[in-house]
Parts: sequence; C-alpha cells; structure tokens
Amino acid sequence: ALHRRMGWIYAATVMISSLAAMHLAVMAPGHLTYASGLFLNAVAWAGATAMGLWAQRRKRTDLHREWMMRSFILALAFTAARVMVPI
Repeated sequence: ALHRRMGWIYAATVMISSLAAMHLAVMAPGHLTYASGLFLNAVAWAGATAMGLWAQRRKRTDLHREWMMRSFILALAFTAARVMVPI
C-alpha cells in the first residue's frame, strides 16, 4: 500500500515537473541547444513514467520496473545537466 501511494505521488510530481521543465525550455532566451535538450528530456521523463504506470495497470510488473528505472534515470539527467552547466 505504501509503495502504491508513493508511486502515485511520484507520478504526479513527475507530470508537474516535466510540464514545468517544458515551460522553462520554451521560455529560455537564446539557448536553443540547452532548451531543446531540456524539453526533450522532460518529454522522455513523462513518457517513461506514463509507460511505467501503463505497465503496472496491465499487471506487467517486469515492464513496470524497467520503465520506472528509466524514469528515475531521466530524473537524474536534470540534476547532471544542472551540475555540468557551470563547467
């Protein structure tokens, strides 16, 4: 039950955060390369999370695990990009 509740919270925050990242990407002035990467990463992150939810609703736990791991890795890509920008 805890895993399920935390999963829905994670999915909701991914959707909110990915929409915010897409908005930021569109509003980024003059940094087309960074903005396009941010936008596409947000799309991939939301898509991977949606696929994970879809797999779980179909009782495909193996696929759910794989897609949610991809979702988490894509979430970490935002952090890695933020750390690497000053470098």
